[in-house]
Amino acid sequence: MRARRLFLIALTVCFLTAGPGQAEQATASAACDNSQLKNAIQASPKDDLRRVMELERLLACLGSRADPLTAAAAAYELALHFAGADGGKNDFRRAAAWAHKSADLLKPRQDPDLRSKTELEALRLDYYAAEAAAALEKVARNLGRFIALHCRRGESGPQCAESLTLLGDVERDRAGKGNAQARRHAISLYGRFLQTPAGREPGPDRASVLLDRGTLISETNAGDPRPPEIEDAETALREADAYFEKEHDAYRTMLARVNLGALLTEHRAAHAAALDEAEVLLRPLTNSSDDAVRLAALRNLGSVLAQKQTGNHQANLDEAIEALRIAYASVPKDDLSSRVKTGVSLALVLESSGLREARNLAEAQTVLEDLLNLTKRARTDVFASAILSTVVKVRLHRKSIGEDEDMTAIGVILARARASVGENRLEQARLAALAADYYRARATSGESRAIDAGIRELRRALHLIDHSRAPEIWATLQNNLGNLCNNRRR
Repeated sequence: MRARRLFLIALTVCFLTAGPGQAEQATASAACDNSQLKNAIQASPKDDLRRVMELERLLACLGSRADPLTAAAAAYELALHFAGADGGKNDFRRAAAWAHKSADLLKPRQDPDLRSKTELEALRLDYYAAEAAAALEKVARNLGRFIALHCRRGESGPQCAESLTLLGDVERDRAGKGNAQARRHAISLYGRFLQTPAGREPGPDRASVLLDRGTLISETNAGDPRPPEIEDAETALREADAYFEKEHDAYRTMLARVNLGALLTEHRAAHAAALDEAEVLLRPLTNSSDDAVRLAALRNLGSVLAQKQTGNHQANLDEAIEALRIAYASVPKDDLSSRVKTGVSLALVLESSGLREARNLAEAQTVLEDLLNLTKRARTDVFASAILSTVVKVRLHRKSIGEDEDMTAIGVILARARASVGENRLEQARLAALAADYYRARATSGESRAIDAGIRELRRALHLIDHSRAPEIWATLQNNLGNLCNNRRR
């Protein structure tokens, strides 16, 4: 079906670019003139398929004899039709092809404003048609060129503001496919939009961008964004929540709250009051009728309960495990990112539980093996470091309670995790700290020199950590280093 639609687009473009002689042959000498084209544009009803066919016939018949503005309007009408604007089934690829044709036809009119508006809508349709990562990347490149032309220094007109948010949406979707650099770019683009006159104006556009930007920051790992950026994201999500609640937009109010809960969970966990607020925000959303909201609420509530220092800690962990089990079971099969994030969270909480250790660790190992098989079938290593490092934690814990574990095999898994971590310094530091745990376990088995290797790894981790961005992690590493240096085996 996809190949057939692409062929139809190519055929349409071929007719439109044909010379007068070719157009006459293609239409079997059917009569056509610009007045007929104008009448067809204005004809009703707009969703009449005969009207669509007539527009296509007249454009092909007229060829280069068509009045540019009239032809551009006809092409844009066809773009609207195939985009589903008249209530029919959409075909965004064909819609985008006609929109681009409309923009091209406007060139001789020397109307730059109308042409830029049409070109931007064509790029928007390209985005709607894009499914694969490569298609999104191409749209991002084209939008980048559009922004470079329309967002010059000191200029921030409507096309500039719209293109910034559109490219932000494209990069947001690329981030959802595992592109960490696209996430940072989307955050920056949304920030640029908020500095434009349109972005500063209270209303649905500003609120939507605040929601998206705050959400992207909330989804980054602890220690990645700087404290001012976290403050900015928290303020953004609170403003979006207030706006959508006032407008009685229940769905986007839920989105603002679930992502504010995620932000507090991931980036404010050192503060008991923040975890308490996150729990209050998330608990009602675990019963949401929207599957995505419910899943996110369950996953983040599990993280909140696992980190809570008030109440019965073991009871909190048990509830966290149950919430994460439900979340993991409800992740859509095609949502690999959510499945990995939820599965890793479940495995980590199972590993940290003090009761039924052997059973919980076995369950954690099963979950992680499932994730490794899924990512292998998907042929992606984007999530490898997170999964493999959790495998190491689980197997080291199993070793500590007397289970049969091969330390050499664990070392190989640790090396694979480190090889796949990329350039993220915080994740490199986490893995160095995990390596210190690995060497400490080897020292417990009688390898006294392993303690010195663990000390070197902790010093390396501290070198990679920015104290201002991750003070709690830095303090924990300092404490662990002190304990290891004071080990009596040295």
